Amino acid sequence: MIFFVRSCLASYDSRIHKYFQCLQNAGLSFKFVGWRRGDDNYSPQNDEIIYLLNGRLGGGWRNLYSLIKWNFFLFFTLVSHRKEIKIVHVVDLDSAFVCNVFCRIFRKKIIFDIYDKYTAVRNISGIVGRIVDSIELSIAKSADLTILAGLTRYRQLGLDKLPSNFIVLENVPAAQIAKEMMPQNFDKIRLGYFGVLEPYHRGLEDLMSVVSVNPEFELHVAGYGGLLDEVNKYVKSFSNIHYHGILNSKNGLKLMSEMHVIIGMYYLSVPNHYYASPNKYYEHLMLGRGLLTTRGTSPGEGVRENGTGWAIAEGQEAISVWLKQLNSDSINAAGEAAHAVWVKQYIDYFQKSYNELYLVRVRSMLA
Repeated sequence: MIFFVRSCLASYDSRIHKYFQCLQNAGLSFKFVGWRRGDDNYSPQNDEIIYLLNGRLGGGWRNLYSLIKWNFFLFFTLVSHRKEIKIVHVVDLDSAFVCNVFCRIFRKKIIFDIYDKYTAVRNISGIVGRIVDSIELSIAKSADLTILAGLTRYRQLGLDKLPSNFIVLENVPAAQIAKEMMPQNFDKIRLGYFGVLEPYHRGLEDLMSVVSVNPEFELHVAGYGGLLDEVNKYVKSFSNIHYHGILNSKNGLKLMSEMHVIIGMYYLSVPNHYYASPNKYYEHLMLGRGLLTTRGTSPGEGVRENGTGWAIAEGQEAISVWLKQLNSDSINAAGEAAHAVWVKQYIDYFQKSYNELYLVRVRSMLA
């Protein structure tokens, strides 16, 4: 059996559900070990083992004690299920160190899935950062399989080339959602954000501030994270800002298909955003909606090269200027270009990369 491990709930993670779908299609069994953190209403599913201690997403060093306790829980959970486990598929370094120790002791296979370089996301620098980077790279190089979310990520880890135990699986949606017609009522241009409510580094606070004083626009937000209290304040004060709660991937994509523009900004205050390979980039292509993102990032280069959206500078002034020039013609053009790129490059990506490349590696480890 394959045990997936991540320090959040699987319901927040559309990427991990692609693996689940791939394994289900192949008739392979798995379980998920996760951390509930702040979602007090969540009820674990039969194939889940959930740690219930509270801890905020994006809490940084304030979560250090909680993170240590999570790792103790994780190790003893894996030990108690060691007879079932053949492969541990672990996401990111905050869980990978303990999983690696367990797998070495009990001679299990390990898949290390690096969504984001740990120190780059958390702005850890100096000697501590170098030690953490060294641990992350060591686990990645020794793992039975290491998965990266983008082709350029191996350079971010300090490697000259992609090692033989590495593969790249981009965050392309598994669900083949048909492109729906662009909403034709442009009296209220609808902007949509679905994902982690990061307080500082994704421009959401700037976007809400600007939209709140531009009533001809609506902002629709779904997700969970440290900015939630601020989102709720805006919702109570401004009729053109709406919060839709925590949605699964299917319902989140359905909401985004009702928007004119999808939001996915990645401020360069987080070094990892230079290498961002987010779900939203591929989702905007599939849905045929233009993407607002940040200049100087990988998504920014993508929308600039293909005409599928807008890459702007950081901050409220840049957002305000962008809103003033936004119109139905530019929205429709970006949407059509986005869907054309999806059809040309990504429409069969899930089958070729997840159902074939990933599954072949997993089967070889289970043999």
